[in-house]
Amino acid sequence: MSALHPEGNKTETVDRKPKNYQPNPNEPLLTNTQRRLCKAIENEKKLYNVFAASPEAIIVTDQNGNIAECNQAALKIYNTASKRELIGKNALDFVVEKDRDRSEEYLKKTLEQGSLKNIELTLVTKNGGKYLADLSASAVKDALGHPTAFVVIWRDITDRRQTERALVESEERYRSVVDNIGIGVSVISPRMEILTLNMKMKEWFPNIDTSKKPLCYKAFNDPPRNGICTYCPTSKTLRDGQVHASVTNTLKGKEVINYRVVASPVKDKNGRVVAAIEMVEDVSQRLRLEKQLARYAKHLKELVEERAQRLRASEESFRSVVDYASEAIVTIDSNLRIVFWNKAAEKLFGYSSREILGKPVAKVVPRESRERHYARMKRWLSSGKLRTERAIEAYGLKKDGTDFPQEISYSSWATTKGSFLTAIIRDTTERKCYEKRLRAVSLYEGKLNSAMNLHQIYDLTLDAMEQALGFEHAEFLVVDKNALRVASARGNCDPFVVLPLDGSKGGITVRAANTREPVLSSDLKKERDYYEDVPHMNSELAVPIIVGDCLLGVLNVESIRPNAFDEKDLLLLQILASHAATAMDNLKKMEEIEKRSRHLTLLMKSSVEMIHSANLKMRLQAILDAINGLGWRRAVLSVRGENLDILSPDDIVTAGLTDEERKYLWAHKKSGREWRERFGQDFERFKIGEFYYLPWSDPWVRKSFSAGTVSSHLKPDEMVDWDPEDLLYAPLRLADGRILGVVSMDDPVDGRRPTKESLAPLEMFLYQAAVAIENARLLQRLKEYSVHLEEKIEERTRQLRNMQMQLLKSERLAAIGELAGMIGHDLRNPLTGIAGATYYLKTRLSSNLDEKSREMLEIIGKDVEYSNKIINDLLEYSREIKLDFKETNPYSILRDALSSLETPANIHLLNEARKDLRIKVDVDKMQRVFMNIIKNAFDAMPRGGVLAIKSEKTGGDVSFSFNDTGVGMSKA
Repeated sequence: MSALHPEGNKTETVDRKPKNYQPNPNEPLLTNTQRRLCKAIENEKKLYNVFAASPEAIIVTDQNGNIAECNQAALKIYNTASKRELIGKNALDFVVEKDRDRSEEYLKKTLEQGSLKNIELTLVTKNGGKYLADLSASAVKDALGHPTAFVVIWRDITDRRQTERALVESEERYRSVVDNIGIGVSVISPRMEILTLNMKMKEWFPNIDTSKKPLCYKAFNDPPRNGICTYCPTSKTLRDGQVHASVTNTLKGKEVINYRVVASPVKDKNGRVVAAIEMVEDVSQRLRLEKQLARYAKHLKELVEERAQRLRASEESFRSVVDYASEAIVTIDSNLRIVFWNKAAEKLFGYSSREILGKPVAKVVPRESRERHYARMKRWLSSGKLRTERAIEAYGLKKDGTDFPQEISYSSWATTKGSFLTAIIRDTTERKCYEKRLRAVSLYEGKLNSAMNLHQIYDLTLDAMEQALGFEHAEFLVVDKNALRVASARGNCDPFVVLPLDGSKGGITVRAANTREPVLSSDLKKERDYYEDVPHMNSELAVPIIVGDCLLGVLNVESIRPNAFDEKDLLLLQILASHAATAMDNLKKMEEIEKRSRHLTLLMKSSVEMIHSANLKMRLQAILDAINGLGWRRAVLSVRGENLDILSPDDIVTAGLTDEERKYLWAHKKSGREWRERFGQDFERFKIGEFYYLPWSDPWVRKSFSAGTVSSHLKPDEMVDWDPEDLLYAPLRLADGRILGVVSMDDPVDGRRPTKESLAPLEMFLYQAAVAIENARLLQRLKEYSVHLEEKIEERTRQLRNMQMQLLKSERLAAIGELAGMIGHDLRNPLTGIAGATYYLKTRLSSNLDEKSREMLEIIGKDVEYSNKIINDLLEYSREIKLDFKETNPYSILRDALSSLETPANIHLLNEARKDLRIKVDVDKMQRVFMNIIKNAFDAMPRGGVLAIKSEKTGGDVSFSFNDTGVGMSKA
């Protein structure tokens, strides 16, 4: 607190002196520490003043987010005048519920990183209002680097976001129109960045990437300019919010292109200029023509000077050219008096040459603009040499006192008689009128998008047609099945007119609908397709209303006058048709959203009903009720077995079918094999998501499904594009791919063919239906299982008792093994002594021993060795056996085992084990097994014999056989 508030609590003690305090010479001066403390207090006050006066809202919180201080901007944005309503409360309380988890994450990041910027959250005000805010947060740390507080700064960016969204929406609405007009259109930001270009601008400037927001004065010029063009009308519009126009000199390599640019402001609801729209027209050709005319004037001057003797002929030649020009040409002298006045000027201003020649030019200039015109013309005349200026827009004054808009191109020239100024004047009244009509059409675009139903769209469109075109008769026709129907009309017309789209009744509107192109007829008497709805009409203009590839209707206007409409009227009606199409499409999308919302609500309700019921039949009925609620009059659900066969008539549940039709389905049921084919590759082309839609118009479908289906009771003319014989079905499939049933639907309420979007809610529901069916089956199995549960418990009890007995036996064997290990260790010590004593007697008394004694010592040695073998076997038995598996072959194991044994000379050994077999065994232990078997075989053949060893593959195992010719084992 003390870091921002001068009135806060302090831990330091400051010596405050009274105002009339006089320093005592004997009193010691302030120490450095005291001076620094005073300086710190002064800085703290300055910091608080900045904090309090900041235009952006600022709060200071403790580590837990509780507000400790706030400035006036924070109180204003919260809509309160008292700090007590904020201080002490947790800052997260002012964040909407859905953003609080994100707020806590941002708080953690601020602790980790020290600060965080450009956080967008939705906050609430005192009265519950919501607004979008841009926040920055910083952690305040003590001398040890531990966070002690947070400082949060934010501003309300709701208006900015709304403006950005409005710009984007406006751009999307106008793009389809703007991209197809013959002039360039671009949107420029207040920083002179290019935000978007229409198709014409992209054609002129193909290398501009608007996603990078390049600066217009650099991107539009080649080489790029370093600053804003001096004549730039857009920069003026962005400054003063007014419409400005200018003709540019745009560099493109070595060429200069002249564009006429009209800049209009885009303002937010507070009147602030947020962007400018440029309408650009290439006037290079026109300016070149004007330059050519200037060059012609220069050439004419030279002819006058060089050929004075032929002045009269030259003057007559010049007059014959300019006197009958289509545009007014006026020449004035250095005294600002009119010296030339052609026929077009007479027609435009109403003055004859006799009336106007020699008169001041002020007679044709409105009073309010004379001073500006005089200054401009005197400047051009004083130059004394030929010069062409760009066309300017101004107002002229006619003889009857009315003024009119005009566009003037000036050129100054001089002769021996003095300086002259020639003006080529074009009447722009018609163009201005057209621009006014265009603005009227654009005005209705916003109203159309706010329409709540189709009738409002019809009426608003006809209002706009009346404002922009004027008419005796106008119609808004819509597509109704395979015909055009009058939805709304103005003037004298038959509101019940229906024109088939097959052209059987004719109609200019039908031609426009079928060709998807506008039709302008200047003389209906010559039109064979004309359908006379209102008598005595002579001109008609029809424009189709199209969204994407879909025809929605036709705008039609008729007039008694021949040649009543021109290309400009056509363009205006096209723009209006585009606005109407967008409004109708948006309305349709809104209705679709509401419809899907209702469907989702119904599906959720049906899901709950399925869960509440454990009975399979009731769950199946809930599924069919949901399908009915989604707009299908008839539905069939069949529960299937593992092979997709129907096992019982009760496995077929229907909605909208009679008992006889249900029995027909059971009698003509298709096998599981046929249904697997219907879900197979051959039917992939009919698939829409999880559904299969088979149109009856397909010859293959008619041939394959001519029997075994229940025909609809509806007629084709009751549908839009759905045929009553069309088929639609889908599998009820679990996540593991198993199919539990099949559902088929028929007779849609809206009469339309299904689309992926319209089937999406139902497709999502099918999986839930499959799970509900499977759960019902599992519940049934659980009930059956509970009946036999007691028997299974008794059986499990017996198994546990047997296992307990086996465990006790295993424990006894383990104890025996442990005892054997102890005995083996105890016996090995005396055997070692006996073996050592025997070895000693052999070495020390070998020369004195007789044959019998030597034989006895050999017997002792063999018995010691045999006893050791027994002990090793006992120790091996007592230890836990761990096998070390390795891959090898039978031949290698036997070869290594035989190499460790000494084969008696009188025994012939045959190793026929195979090398091509692979086995995985503990090699060392298998060698010991084989060595023991081979030793036993040697012992069984004291007089010699043959030992044959073989290995064979038997099934998935390898078997070994040892065959000897010994005496064998006794039966005992």
